[in-house]
Amino acid sequence: MSPSPDLVALTPDLDWRLSLEAVFLRPASLGTRPFTFRVLQDAMHDASVVRHAPEILRPFMRDAGYALVCVDLEGTGRETEGAEALEASLEEELAGAGWSGRCAAVVVAPELERWLWCDPRHLPDAIQWPPDGPPIIDWLRQAGMADADPVSIARPKEALQAVLRSVRRPWSSSLFKRLAARVSLVRCSDPAFRRMVHQLSSWFPPSP
Repeated sequence: MSPSPDLVALTPDLDWRLSLEAVFLRPASLGTRPFTFRVLQDAMHDASVVRHAPEILRPFMRDAGYALVCVDLEGTGRETEGAEALEASLEEELAGAGWSGRCAAVVVAPELERWLWCDPRHLPDAIQWPPDGPPIIDWLRQAGMADADPVSIARPKEALQAVLRSVRRPWSSSLFKRLAARVSLVRCSDPAFRRMVHQLSSWFPPSP
C-alpha cells in the first residue's frame, strides 16, 4: 500500500478492519476504480472512535486523500442519537478538523454483523454448517432470532454467536474477512452500507 493512501479509514476493532480491507480490494464490485487505502483499528473500540476520530486521523490529513470513520452504533454511548444523526455529527467534527469535503462517517445500527446477514449464502461453507441440517435462516427462525426476512434479525451479533455455538466453532475475525471477500455487495440493503458504497464510488469513480 502507498505511504500516501487515497483513503484512510478508522475502525473500532479487528472484525471491522478485516472486513473493510477485503471489501476495498473489490473495486469492480464496489463500482469504483482501484484505490490505495490504510485501515486503522482503535484498540479502545467504538466509543473511542466517536470521541477521538479527528485526533487519530490528524497525522494523515496532509497525505491521505479522504477519511472514512466506521463504527457500530451499539457501544458508542450515543445510541439514542440514531445512526444517521451520529454520522452527521462525526462528519461535522471531521470537517471542522480539516477534512472538509473529503470525509464520511458510517454508523451501522446496531452493529457490523448486520451486513453479514444481508447475504448469508456463503456462511454455511465458512463455518462448516452440517449439509444435512436446516438452512441457517430457518434454524434462526426456529430459535426465535429471525423473522421472515434475514435483514429483520434484530440482534445480528447474537444470532451469529448462536449459529457458531451450534456447530462448535469459535468466534474469529478471519470469518469476517473471508465473508467480506465473497458476499454480494449489491445484495446488502443496509442503509449505512449503501451510503458507504455511494461515497466510495463518488470519491473513486470507475475509469472510463
